[in-house]
Amino acid sequence: MASPLHKLKAAEIAPKLNAIPKEIDFMVPDGLLSATTRALSPHEMLLPCTDGKDCPIVSPKRHTAAPDSHLHIEGAEEPVGLFVQSVTFWFLPPLEAALITPDQGQLPPPYALASDESILPPWRPERGAGVFKSKAHPVVVVRSHVLLEAFMRICARYSHTLAGSFSKSMVIYVSMFIDDDGYLDLKKLPEPLVSSYLAYTITSISGRQWLVELRQMFGEPALPEEE
Repeated sequence: MASPLHKLKAAEIAPKLNAIPKEIDFMVPDGLLSATTRALSPHEMLLPCTDGKDCPIVSPKRHTAAPDSHLHIEGAEEPVGLFVQSVTFWFLPPLEAALITPDQGQLPPPYALASDESILPPWRPERGAGVFKSKAHPVVVVRSHVLLEAFMRICARYSHTLAGSFSKSMVIYVSMFIDDDGYLDLKKLPEPLVSSYLAYTITSISGRQWLVELRQMFGEPALPEEE
C-alpha cells in the first residue's frame, strides 16, 4: 500500500482508503478521478484494465457498486478501485487537503488513522485484519459510525440493486462484528439514524418495513411497490 499512497500524495490528491472484501478501494474527490488514475498508473505492479465492460470488476452482477475506475494488481485477484465521493460518502464534506498528510495535523472528525488502536480492533480470527500499521505512509479510514451511515444511505438510495441489498446485510454485520465488540460509538451517529439502526438490529421490525421507513427518512422517492 505504501507506494500507491505515496503516488497519490505526490499528485496532491487526498484519498481515503475504504476496505471492501477482496478489494483495495480509495475514495477520491469528484473531478480528480482521471488525475488519480494517472497518478497510480506508473506503479510497476498496477496494470490498466484491458477487458473493458467484460471485466468482472465492473460486472452488473457484483454485490457492491462497481468502481468508477480501477487498476489490476499484478499477480493478484484483488484490484485497486477508485470511487468518487459523490457516489460513496456524498453526505460528508468534500475531501480536504489535510488528508494528504494526516500525520502532520488533526484529521477532520469523520476520519481516523487506520493505525489508531483506540478505535480499531486488533487482528481477530474471521473478523478481518483490524488495525493497519504502515511504516512508510499513514492510511486514513472513516470511523465506524460514518461507515454505518454510508451503508444505511446506500441501502436507501439503491435498495432496488444488488449493492443496496449488500449494504442492508452490512448493517447487520456492523451490529454483529463492530457494535457487539464495542467499536461503534452510537453517540456520534445522529438521530433519527440511531433509532432506525436499533429498530432494525434489535426490535422485530421487518426488513421490508425498515427499508420503507429508511427511504422516507432520507427523502428517497418511493418505489412502485411502496406506493
